[in-house]
Amino acid sequence: MHAPKQHNWTGHLRIELGWAHYRGPIGDSRRHAHYATQLVFSQRVAILGPDGERLSSAASVRAIPSGVPHQIQSASAINDLIFLEPSVLAGVWTQLEETHGHITAESVVGQLERRPGARLPARFRSILECPDAALPPGFSARDASERLGISRAHFSHLFRRDMGLPFRQWVLWTRLNQSVRRVLSGEDHTQAALSAGFSDSAHLARTMRRMFGISLSALRPTR
Repeated sequence: MHAPKQHNWTGHLRIELGWAHYRGPIGDSRRHAHYATQLVFSQRVAILGPDGERLSSAASVRAIPSGVPHQIQSASAINDLIFLEPSVLAGVWTQLEETHGHITAESVVGQLERRPGARLPARFRSILECPDAALPPGFSARDASERLGISRAHFSHLFRRDMGLPFRQWVLWTRLNQSVRRVLSGEDHTQAALSAGFSDSAHLARTMRRMFGISLSALRPTR
């Protein structure tokens, strides 16, 4: 049996707070597991489960839970993949159940863009919003709470209530958003990682693998 032909991840990767959307050819067919829950919007893409079995469904979308080993066979056609922070999954899952899995990537993205927590509330904006600069390395909930003049526990409660995910995960998604934007604009991987607050490019690459199962080196700058 011949190994499937490998394709580069030459599509568009968009990373927002708690979710990411990739549209384009699928490039990595190695067996792996990752933190984010994954939605696959194509019946043309073969998905192999933990024991090598082919995962099939009559629905228009297939879900791969967080931490489940799998393999998506390389495919050159345009495909949609959505990656979700587990704490963000509940609202999307309700939509999947209501439509019996017959939804489009566009409708899920629209729901994610409108969800509470898609944008920083005013109370956090002054201390956390930094479009052109990264949060300092090691920036924690304690640092943020001190800037606001409230306790760490109270800050963590308010943040999770308003944003829908823990502060630590928000920081991680923010750093990924900033670094991937820089990589796709053609910036050197090391500089992109450091500018976003990662310790080095290896740290960024490990985080990409752990979150999405995507190799940083497979991303190609947008032309």
